[in-house]
Amino acid sequence: MNAVNSFEDKLPDKVLYYLEKHWQKIFLTLLLVSGLALRVLLAEKIPLWNDEAVTANVARSLSENGMPALPSGKEYWRGFPYVLLVSISERVFGHGDIATRLPSILIGTGTIALTYIGGKELFNQNTGLVAASIVTFLPWQLAWGIQVRMYVMLQFLYLTSVILIYRIGEKAKARDILLLALTISIGMATHRTAYILPVIAAGYLLGVNMRSLNLRKLLLVFVPAAAAFITQLAYENYVDLLN
Repeated sequence: MNAVNSFEDKLPDKVLYYLEKHWQKIFLTLLLVSGLALRVLLAEKIPLWNDEAVTANVARSLSENGMPALPSGKEYWRGFPYVLLVSISERVFGHGDIATRLPSILIGTGTIALTYIGGKELFNQNTGLVAASIVTFLPWQLAWGIQVRMYVMLQFLYLTSVILIYRIGEKAKARDILLLALTISIGMATHRTAYILPVIAAGYLLGVNMRSLNLRKLLLVFVPAAAAFITQLAYENYVDLLN
């Protein structure tokens, strides 16, 4: 304790004031740096496994032939938004493990910041920092955060959509509504688990706005859901959704 006090006494008052006022931002920055470093280190040390190889081969086919296909020649459209990111990363940085895993590494690191934002908006800054710390160091998050699979992107889009649904429920803004339509649409194209998001959005926002009986807001509620379903129809079909 005396050593800590002695160290604080040596710091200029301006530095102490800055640390006290912005310690949450400093802590979040340290989490982001730590999370990025851990993910890069693990991505370099751990070789790709079978499922990752499937996505990597499809992404390579997309970058070389313009079509996402398996080595057998069969077209593979599952998780196409994520495959597209991997394809772009390989075209820019080459075909090494780090380049192939770079989209997951960056998205996984971004999820740390997004978790902080969600915790802060729903509760407070300290809750956001605790949640972000868990995402930074949790082994499960580290494992999925480096793999060449669409799940880390799904998690990011899912969490973004939930935050936007909450924001729109508090105060509907055109920007947030359009962004929600985008995140839900890309999420549904990334993984079928996101098919629940239009239902969540419509159900939650309908329930919130029914209390105020604002017909304009009620109509806006259906914009993200309608956009998501239209995108899914154009992207593939409703078979998976109905199943």
